[in-house]
Amino acid sequence: MKTKSWQDWGLLAAGVWLLISLFALKLMPPSTPAAVLFAVCGMILLVSASQALVMPDPVEEWIDLVTGVALVAGGIFGEPAVAVNAVVVGAVVVTCAFSALRAQRRA
Repeated sequence: MKTKSWQDWGLLAAGVWLLISLFALKLMPPSTPAAVLFAVCGMILLVSASQALVMPDPVEEWIDLVTGVALVAGGIFGEPAVAVNAVVVGAVVVTCAFSALRAQRRA
């Protein structure tokens, strides 16, 4: 069994930030595509990272990787602050997920 990794905690923090950023960037109610993207990706990351902390499985890391790519791809639309947030958080998610996959492969 894998121990709790820093990557899982980073992914959990990214999910929490995406949900908080809905309010910080004044995207509530979720009527814009960016708000929907943040809400959906934030919830996916929260569930996936929480599951990885309890019972790790490589599938969660792949889900996180796809979620991060979706954030980066979705970040090219919208206001500059929203786009920067999506690209930066997406890059963090991709980095954490890729690092976790590499760590699991070595173990």
